[in-house]
Amino acid sequence: GHGRGAAPEREVAPPPVSANEQKPVFDPQPKDDQLVRFEVERAGKPRMVFERVASETPGANDWRMVEPLAAPADGNKLVGLIRTLTGLQAKPAVPAGSKSTLSAADAGLEPPAMTLTLADKDGRQYKLEIGRKAAMSSDTYLRVAGQPTIRLTMRDLRPQFDKDAKDFRALHLARFKPDEAVRLRIDHEGKAYEFSKSPDGEWIIDAPLKAFAD
Repeated sequence: GHGRGAAPEREVAPPPVSANEQKPVFDPQPKDDQLVRFEVERAGKPRMVFERVASETPGANDWRMVEPLAAPADGNKLVGLIRTLTGLQAKPAVPAGSKSTLSAADAGLEPPAMTLTLADKDGRQYKLEIGRKAAMSSDTYLRVAGQPTIRLTMRDLRPQFDKDAKDFRALHLARFKPDEAVRLRIDHEGKAYEFSKSPDGEWIIDAPLKAFAD
């Protein structure tokens, strides 16, 4: 340590844990790689639901949006949000033993401004209700659904999650290597143009007429 020279380290008993210290919101904490579904519900806005897509690539973050529309989702953006939730820490909004009280309505939790739900592949749900910001700070009131304790997390969560479906869509619509394509169909003004790749790698026009393609 600083300025103690080479004095041997003494074992120091950890200080008693105070009820005001931040602790993980979920106990046990969900494991990122076990999660398969993520839902965002907000008052007056369509629900957004994302599901993990099975991928041959280990560790791939392939997610798709299934509500309000079906579309590939930006896996990296989603995983960032999911990690925010799985690692979220908070402290009791009212310190233990204090005389003051805080109602769910005061904390903006009746109804919540936002409900965020994670589900793992065993069907276990982790549901978090997000309330309003505490006065004069960016701390946010929240509680785990079904639990009475209202807690305070030292961050403003709402801007991160209060986005539209378009913010979570993957920018690339299709994800495959062009040289892996073996069939192509183009429908244009009532006509279908079909192409296929022969085993020796040559492209052939199948319709509307048979011919070699460039």
